Amino acid sequence: MVAVAQERRPLPRIAAWRAAARLRRLVRQPVELVVELAAGGEISPFVNSKSFFVNTPQLAYELVVQHAGDVERSTLDRGNLLPLVGESVLTAVQPAHRRQRKLLAPAFNHKRVMAYGATMAAMSEQLQQSWTEGAKIELHEAMVRLTLEVVAQALFGASIDRYFAQLFRSISELARLTTVSSSMGLHAPHSWPTPRNVRFRRALRQVDAILFALIQERRGSQEDRGDFLSMLLETWDTETGKGMDDQQIRDEAMTIFLAGHETTANALSWTWDLVMRHPAVYERLTAETSATLDGRSPGVADLPAMPYVGQVFKEAMRLYPPVWFLDRQVTHPFDLGGYSFPIGTLLVLSPYTLHRNPDYFADPERFDPDRFVPGQEEAWPRMAYMPFGDGPRVCLGNHFALLEGQLILATLAQRVRFEPLSTAKVPLYPVVTLRPGGPIPARVHRR
Repeated sequence: MVAVAQERRPLPRIAAWRAAARLRRLVRQPVELVVELAAGGEISPFVNSKSFFVNTPQLAYELVVQHAGDVERSTLDRGNLLPLVGESVLTAVQPAHRRQRKLLAPAFNHKRVMAYGATMAAMSEQLQQSWTEGAKIELHEAMVRLTLEVVAQALFGASIDRYFAQLFRSISELARLTTVSSSMGLHAPHSWPTPRNVRFRRALRQVDAILFALIQERRGSQEDRGDFLSMLLETWDTETGKGMDDQQIRDEAMTIFLAGHETTANALSWTWDLVMRHPAVYERLTAETSATLDGRSPGVADLPAMPYVGQVFKEAMRLYPPVWFLDRQVTHPFDLGGYSFPIGTLLVLSPYTLHRNPDYFADPERFDPDRFVPGQEEAWPRMAYMPFGDGPRVCLGNHFALLEGQLILATLAQRVRFEPLSTAKVPLYPVVTLRPGGPIPARVHRR
């Protein structure tokens, strides 16, 4: 029997005036734009006739996993991240990307990640001990500082302490200035002395000075402290027989700093905002942590006995995925969804819209941690839920982030209760990650 080839459909086109309007929307309202495009079918034009939006889990899987060898991060995305993270695993193209992931994998193996559980809980305890009864705090800032402290300790150990205040200010500034429009090339070139670029370069110089000082200090001591930096310094490429030079270690360290704290901080901020708005969820979360821990700090071994903690965190990441926007540029022609995509085509997908597919998530805007009862995720198609991406470029630190988020939630839920001080909906601030676009004020009550 002769197989009949699937008929290829002509690629949809978009009028020039509509393309210009979508570019403006991408700069001003990127999330609203992708939500609008998601209603346009499985594959629809993005911002011009050479870019397309992909919006089903099945097609996303084909693009990101099955056709991983036919696509790369877009040249615009990569080019605009290079000044920030250099030739790191985040920006490298094949075969360099595969080689660098292999070099970094030991830093994120299960045993090493689990070993940081005690640090995550201990720093959460220190944070809550600093809050007095009735204290007013801003939860997003608190979560950013806490997660940066955790990843800084994991990467550099105690040697980071004297630099932390400056590092916190500079890393936060860099994160604010790295927007979706900048990653798509919709800003003045980095060499132009615009106010944004001047602030960006100043913050980057400050971070670089700290990172290179720490790297050189550790090389001089030749001490293995069991942290990520020691692992990076001791890593050798089996293909070349060489270790990483200072620049490559700096690039990977910067990537770990930005990706390692920003994603978890945002996920935790949205989690607390949602929990405070859903008292029944909050009470159930508190009851589980209190009954399981009985006043002691949580450990990794406690998490199986606290499944609701994980459910709450995962459901928050469904509504507000840390990685909310992905792009891929075609490097070898291939067919997808009945269309044939030539070299250079830009393909875009959004976990934010995939996570709201009503075929898999009934009443998708509703916050319902029971969607994630044990075993439920296995019933969904792959990439219906993908808060850390998927395929060869899935976030290396996803297990670190999941562990950190759950331990921080468990620690704080047992010790304090946050009372919301505003009923206003927190706006979205879509940078490379999905940040809260305003404060999340709360009053602390001791338990």
